[in-house]
Amino acid sequence: MVTVPALGPEWKAEEMATANRKARREDRAVRRGQKWKEWKRGERGLCGRYFTRKFTAWFLFAFCVAVGIVLAFLIPRVPDFQINQETPLTQASGSFNKSIPTQFLRAPANFSFPGAADLQIDTHSNYLPLAFTSIHAEVFDLETSRQVGTGDLGHMTFPAKTFSQLSLPLNFSYVATNTSDQTWANWYNACRNKAFATDGKRPTLSFRLDIDFKIAGLIGTKHAATDVTNANCPVELSVSAP
Repeated sequence: MVTVPALGPEWKAEEMATANRKARREDRAVRRGQKWKEWKRGERGLCGRYFTRKFTAWFLFAFCVAVGIVLAFLIPRVPDFQINQETPLTQASGSFNKSIPTQFLRAPANFSFPGAADLQIDTHSNYLPLAFTSIHAEVFDLETSRQVGTGDLGHMTFPAKTFSQLSLPLNFSYVATNTSDQTWANWYNACRNKAFATDGKRPTLSFRLDIDFKIAGLIGTKHAATDVTNANCPVELSVSAP
């Protein structure tokens, strides 16, 4: 025969404590439910008499409006790029000008020379200074669609509500099979010495300038492009150049 031990006072005390904890949890749940019902009926607030249902709704609405207004001022906007139509290309300066040789060769047919695009950046849609983290440019001959130049700039900041000037350095470089290549001929004729032009005016260049840039505070890479049909070559070869 199995003997069942008698339940002592310790077990009864533990049972009563468990029952009390359960009762307190149920009581708190009832009170929370009652408070939630009273708040939905507008009879009480979330913090005593504050933050009633009506006040909370208006507060959240006003908060969202305030956040929208702040973001409207803080979020940067993509600026407009415009190129100087009178002098789209200018001579490069400083160390960049010295780093790239100016040459047109016939065998093999190729050319290289430094230059700069004269740009204007419109930041009137921005309320805070506009910070570019990178700017990359590519130049394509408008007649043949062949790439003839590239340019890169690092971090730059421009003031808001202004037209800012930007001289974008460009490395013009191209390699062709021979001098009958149309792209090479277009740029060679435009950059030759004026002495070889019958009226003293060299042919102009036609190109497309593509600009990819990143702005601090905006996601992704932005793009701008412009076509130029009457640019003067920023360099002039000597009379003795081949």
